[in-house]
Amino acid sequence: MNESGGILGKEVELVIRNTAGSPERGASNTEELIKQDKVDMVFGGASSAVTIASGKVAKELGRLYFGTTTSANATTGSEGHDHMFREYPNAWMTANALGSYLTSTFGDAKYFYVTADYTWGWSSESSIREFTNTSDKQAGVSSRNGKNRTLRPLQCS
Repeated sequence: MNESGGILGKEVELVIRNTAGSPERGASNTEELIKQDKVDMVFGGASSAVTIASGKVAKELGRLYFGTTTSANATTGSEGHDHMFREYPNAWMTANALGSYLTSTFGDAKYFYVTADYTWGWSSESSIREFTNTSDKQAGVSSRNGKNRTLRPLQCS
């Protein structure tokens, strides 16, 4: 890319940090990249929670944040802002397609969901429930943030 003139005549350098899936580490990496390495834009966030935390820091410091593999609705929804964007589909978009397929193909089948216990999992479950019109029919046990909670096999209406 740089051999072809870079971007708008500026050379591009890739500076890498590892968040280890930690929102706190993502936020501190973003601050370091902007303040110490003087980057113009930050890409990343293999987890929605990391992306949201990192994007907030980028906004505070006046830089754009591009969430690369974030699917939680909150990334560009309730936690979104004018310095955050993504190209990856969110949970709502995925659930719209999957929910339509499940409902038309399986009608009143029973579903049981096991979701990741963070932003993406919560928004995925909420979105798929919306598009399948599912409601709780029976309870089991699971853990959310280290505390027991109810697992819900779902029945499509």
